Amino acid sequence: MKINILNKLLSVIKATPTIGGLEISDSFLRFSVWDGVQWLTTALRLPPGIVVGGQIKDRKNFVEALKMFHKQIMGNRMSKSRVSVVVSLSSIGIYTQVFTLPFMEGESLDKAVQLNIQMISPLDFATAYSGWQFAHRDADNLRIEILSAFINRKIIDDFSTSLKEAGFIPVAVESRALSLVRLIKDAVADIDKEKSHIILSVDSSGVDVMISRYGELHFDYFNSWRDIQGDDREVTFDAFNGAVIRNLHQVINYYSSHWQDPLSEILYLSPVFQDQIKKTIEENFGISAKELNINSQSPISSDWFVSLGSAMRGMSSRRNDTEISLLGIDAQDEFQQEQVVAFLRFWRSLLPASLLVLLLSVIAVNYVLDDINTSLAEKLSRLASPEQVKEMSLIETEATNFNRLVGLLSSLDSIPPKTVVIKNISEIADKNQITITRIYNQANNVPYKLTGQARSQDELIAFKKDLDSNPVLINVVLPLSNIKANSQGVDFSLTFDFNSANAK
Repeated sequence: MKINILNKLLSVIKATPTIGGLEISDSFLRFSVWDGVQWLTTALRLPPGIVVGGQIKDRKNFVEALKMFHKQIMGNRMSKSRVSVVVSLSSIGIYTQVFTLPFMEGESLDKAVQLNIQMISPLDFATAYSGWQFAHRDADNLRIEILSAFINRKIIDDFSTSLKEAGFIPVAVESRALSLVRLIKDAVADIDKEKSHIILSVDSSGVDVMISRYGELHFDYFNSWRDIQGDDREVTFDAFNGAVIRNLHQVINYYSSHWQDPLSEILYLSPVFQDQIKKTIEENFGISAKELNINSQSPISSDWFVSLGSAMRGMSSRRNDTEISLLGIDAQDEFQQEQVVAFLRFWRSLLPASLLVLLLSVIAVNYVLDDINTSLAEKLSRLASPEQVKEMSLIETEATNFNRLVGLLSSLDSIPPKTVVIKNISEIADKNQITITRIYNQANNVPYKLTGQARSQDELIAFKKDLDSNPVLINVVLPLSNIKANSQGVDFSLTFDFNSANAK
């Protein structure tokens, strides 16, 4: 739960706003924000019928509840201040799907993603908000997994306008599944993020089952209590237990049909029946089950995990936030405008005072330096004879010449190794028909960097193997990310060290 030092400083001086996490479910509003030392949390229970199935059914009372909640968060003195939030909605109505693409970058990747999103959208694309993010880069199979999400525009627009009317500025909108997976990735230390997990979340909204691979969300399946309850007046324990087993079966079958790597374990969080959930999972599926707990100085109930996960997104820089947001572009522009207005408002008040302090400081420093200069000149005129001044000048000249010669000798030390390196590299490159575009080395203790072109990946691999077998060149590193295809073959860059012990 570390916060970037620069972001924290800018927040303190009001150059950037503090962004909290706001969970909106059918039953509760929950807000969390990290103040740099601890989590601050606020909650408000929503009366029945205001939000149903993740949609606003009573807008007037919803706005009134938001205004009351805003007052709880900010207090009477700051009731007019706007609160920036990352909003996490119930998973109802938010559709997620993973698709794969071959390795590509830039404009080609954007066009391919947009085309796939339009093709797989479960909603009329003209009436939906959508978003995407990287789920996994498979270097072995040279493919990319993309997570996409979709939601009806009217649902988001209703929430967005209501939040703004009540004094909130939505920065991003996401499903609670994304919030939970982010929290697990960033705030849970005792699980292997590189493995695959099933995450079972039970709360006041229903049962949510997610798939997490390499620390990223890959699938989400939600079942509300209304669907579990059916015509019954309440959810019995048998109905609850049956829903857990049924939902886990469906998600595990989905996982097995899409991915080959085995499931590591099932992670679960629930305010009730924790022991029974663990027993049900291990008896019915033969997979170890672990209750989720986050790293915190004081215990935090799982009720807060969704809002904590969305708040952690708010702690990162907006420029670096590339995760899915189902917020309309107009609303995102409004947040950016609000940032600019807040920034200008603060510095409009601070700038005159800052300039006055700076002017006084310059005058004071100039006065002190002038006094010091006069004093030193007087002392020097009294203490230094013409002979001493001449002798000091000669010593300074000799020292300058000596340092210049030392520098020349130091530079000569690096010539033989570079000659040997270029000779060996050139021979191996000619052998494999590799075109070297640049070899450089900043210092003796820094690896050499080589860039070049190959007509094919096979010639590049052969070149890499010959470099590895050369006794003069060690620690040869060729990352896959540094290999770029072009019309004539591939561009690449690699690094290596010079082994002076084997140099001839």
